Amino acid sequence: MARKPTAAPTSPYTPIATTEIKKRRQKVARLLKDRVGLVFAGEHSASLRGDWEPSVEFLYLTGIADEPGAALLLDPSHPNPRRREVLMFRTRDPEDEAWHGIREGLSPQMRDRLGVGTVFRVSRLIWLVTEAASRTGRLATLHEPRPAPAGVNQDLATYRLAAERVPGVSIESMWQPFYQLIAAKSPVERKLIQGAVDATMAGVRAAARKIKPGANEGAVIRTLTSTFAENDGEGNAFNPIAGSGVNATVLHYGANNRTMEDGDMLVLDSGTKMGGYCADITRTFPVNGKFSSAQSDAYELVLKAMKAAIKASTVGTWMHDVDMAAREVIDKAGYGHAFYHGIGHHLGISVHDVDPKTPLAKDAIITIEPGLYLPDENIGIRIEDDIHVTASGPKNLSSKLPVDRKGVEALMRH
Repeated sequence: MARKPTAAPTSPYTPIATTEIKKRRQKVARLLKDRVGLVFAGEHSASLRGDWEPSVEFLYLTGIADEPGAALLLDPSHPNPRRREVLMFRTRDPEDEAWHGIREGLSPQMRDRLGVGTVFRVSRLIWLVTEAASRTGRLATLHEPRPAPAGVNQDLATYRLAAERVPGVSIESMWQPFYQLIAAKSPVERKLIQGAVDATMAGVRAAARKIKPGANEGAVIRTLTSTFAENDGEGNAFNPIAGSGVNATVLHYGANNRTMEDGDMLVLDSGTKMGGYCADITRTFPVNGKFSSAQSDAYELVLKAMKAAIKASTVGTWMHDVDMAAREVIDKAGYGHAFYHGIGHHLGISVHDVDPKTPLAKDAIITIEPGLYLPDENIGIRIEDDIHVTASGPKNLSSKLPVDRKGVEALMRH
């Protein structure tokens, strides 16, 4: 954990400013009106294998990337303006800080830097929510509900504790309109995502030249990630996949340690971050540098499905209709059984960003990634681009990375 609450890592691109984050909270306050909203950062993982990341909801509304256990209370109708936005942090623990870094103490300077009215410790949370429930009688959930058997979200659990003490309190669901705000990316967010896409494309270009019979999947990954860093990328947006042979048919293959063989295909699925925002691009390569006849036929089918899905990615269209545009192409060819995942997902602070489960909003950014997986034929293909949904139609942010067969083969030579 960092020494004090900070925003997501900086980059050569303009990072998200405190003023923009403040405007986000103001938009949510207008949604809430006289309701109370609450978002949680989430608890720290005990695993040492990767960096902890806060919930998208918390990071979007605070910019704070390094405070497990923190919470933000939004109480727009509070008579005291300083109590309308309250950030709460875990109590400092000297022994914990000896392991994970010195944390900043609460102060007016911290409050002003973060642009909120008040900073407290989370020990005040139940008291604040109970007081707000007594005054407004209306509490709103801002985290998407989790299905059983998972436990209820922390905001709902907290509200229930308050409701036990305040008769007549209503608990309303408002995560969908909140997620619609997150889904529509601002100009600064779009610029950061484009930066991540550019760095990812550079990584794929470099990695493509390492793909050949006798080389190891791991060498491809090492070249990929080192090139991310050379282009100011902030590590991996997710665990990259370099799956060759039958591994190309495994959706979340992660070993990345097989020696590639002549006649194999290799699925390379990767992305880096820029200013905390993600890219997610996939290309499929013939390991020997030339698509065979069977590989070409399968690849062209997936490419045709991809183009149909991108064309369908317009404002107001449901994601399931985008999926169907691709699926109809593959179904018509008789391979519907070999395309067994969804067409894509929202992209932003998280590689699988929040999904309001509503028609696509203007300025949403989504991935389009059809695939075809035939283990018995040693063929696995997935192609993925990042698409900005604009008022004038879809804009492909990763179009500069070739996707046609000849362009993919050329990437391996140059």
